[in-house]
Amino acid sequence: MLSKLLATLLLCTAAYAEPLVDVTLKVVDPTLSVGDVAEVQVWLSASPGVSVKVAGAQVLVEWDADELELQKFDPTGAWPWMIEGFWGDPDEENVNFPCVGPPNPLEVCIPDNDGDLLFVALAAFGNPPTVTVGEDYPRHGVLVTTIQFKVLAVGELRLSIPPFIGTTTTSVPEFKGEPDVSRRLRGARMRAR
Repeated sequence: MLSKLLATLLLCTAAYAEPLVDVTLKVVDPTLSVGDVAEVQVWLSASPGVSVKVAGAQVLVEWDADELELQKFDPTGAWPWMIEGFWGDPDEENVNFPCVGPPNPLEVCIPDNDGDLLFVALAAFGNPPTVTVGEDYPRHGVLVTTIQFKVLAVGELRLSIPPFIGTTTTSVPEFKGEPDVSRRLRGARMRAR
């Protein structure tokens, strides 16, 4: 009896054993000068032939706070999320969280520049985005947001998407399905002169 139950569970989960969605950071202009504002886009993309409806994205980003200073996020051109913004503090070291303000506290809260952030985007119940492969895979698919950083240092500057910080994870929940279908997490780099 137990072996039949285990076999059934394995068959039910086999369809979701392979994660489907890449989370990628893309720097709009990878060659900048000190003092410039770097725009870093967050993209969701799928493998060729794969199409996945997602309920949103929870994305952790890390950087060197001596090289880049977090400014804000810009939803221009991104999917029209029901809720989006910086959420909490992944390493619990930011002093300005929680912060509130009209009309949506997520839009006015900017974490301290301590080198990490958590960005959350949630789709409207009747309007989930479908993640597919883009024309310039993996750089296209569904644009989650654009995060802006002020360049503070010269040289090669890097941003990464860690799978987790403490108990907070980077995840992409499937709409009406798996709690996380994320696959590869791709950071970005830029050169400042």
